[in-house]
Amino acid sequence: MKKLLCAIIAVALVSALFLIPVSAESNVVGVEFKGDYIKPLAADDPAQLYDGSVLSDADAAASDFNKPGILLVQNTNCNSEEPSECTIIFELDSLQSIDTVYINWYVYCNAMIGLPQDNALIVGTSKDGVAFNEIAWTMEGEVDLNKSYQIETVVDLGATVDAKFVSVSFFMGPNGQGWDKVSWEWIGLTELGAGLKSEGGNQYDEVSTEESVSLDDIEPIVEVPAGATMIKHVPFNTAIQTDSSTIITDLSDLAKYNVAWSACVLLRPTETEGQYSVVEVKTADGDYEFAFTDVQEGDIALAAHGEGTEGLARRDALQGLVAGDIVYFAGYNFAEQTFETGAVVYYAVPAEKPDEPSEEPSEEPSEEPSKEPADESEEQNESVPAANNSEEPSATEPNNTGLIIGIAAGVVAVIAVVVVVVIVVKKKR
Repeated sequence: MKKLLCAIIAVALVSALFLIPVSAESNVVGVEFKGDYIKPLAADDPAQLYDGSVLSDADAAASDFNKPGILLVQNTNCNSEEPSECTIIFELDSLQSIDTVYINWYVYCNAMIGLPQDNALIVGTSKDGVAFNEIAWTMEGEVDLNKSYQIETVVDLGATVDAKFVSVSFFMGPNGQGWDKVSWEWIGLTELGAGLKSEGGNQYDEVSTEESVSLDDIEPIVEVPAGATMIKHVPFNTAIQTDSSTIITDLSDLAKYNVAWSACVLLRPTETEGQYSVVEVKTADGDYEFAFTDVQEGDIALAAHGEGTEGLARRDALQGLVAGDIVYFAGYNFAEQTFETGAVVYYAVPAEKPDEPSEEPSEEPSEEPSKEPADESEEQNESVPAANNSEEPSATEPNNTGLIIGIAAGVVAVIAVVVVVVIVVKKKR
């Protein structure tokens, strides 16, 4: 009984460490984005916005917009003085009565992911998706330039209405970082939906973070060699921005992964599982139309971008690779495009070359070039007489003679014993 109780407690503790929320059923079945300069990332799954759960506080604060649950929408005209307008339209699973609309935003200003201009929204409801009844709404909260976080906007429609479609429109807000871009280049979303206040308003589950553990705090599953540059938990086929990386298995269109300002390395599998050889290196030169020149089946690419200290170190190390260097992957499943907790990519710059160990021995003969031939001839002259001198006995001859004498003596002794036995037997008779 005690053993069973201990087992139950252990399972409960492990489950608490890696708590996974149970998502509530969402009433949203689809979402689309409209705007002349609005482009959601193709690598992000829109279904993340209606899976019934939002980010945990720990994930939202991790300064990592590649985490599952975040969808990014790009403002491709962020350098214009005219702010771009964005409209989000999501469809409910049926025509139903609602009085509340909610939107969860992900904000990370260091990656140019901001909020709507003046926190102003226009929220509309429609039965057919064509004609919308709209109201103005001002969001609460200010942009914090120093961290990444998630905020929730709950819009009170002021009355119960029947709707199957909901729209949220706004202008991209001005860039608060003082950089060259006039307005925010991105907005981030984590969840959206609609419901009734009488039913609790929001139709999704908050994620508990009391016992959550960040992947960044978990040690790599392998020991990384001293001097190697390491990247932990690199996702597959995601567009990359500030201080992020990605493994690209679809090399047909590198532009969609945003590697223009990132180091991007073409890798080819070796005979050793988890090891890839560098084929080609692309530097962070701003070329959005870049394509590798020698791509073969099974090749992948590794890209890294950085603006912070650690991110720049990873990017610079990747750019320092040359053809023939080896990049190691541990904990990755390329067939299923998944990775284990503690997965890691590591490489050293500059990598050790196979011919480096042979350089020291090659210098020794050049120090005294005249002695080596003389030494060789003396050794040959000494060895020839030793081989042809028949007067000196072979080292094996004494051993053979002794062996023959020993065998003969043994035979004589046996014969003598037999004779004695025969004589004794005859006397007794």
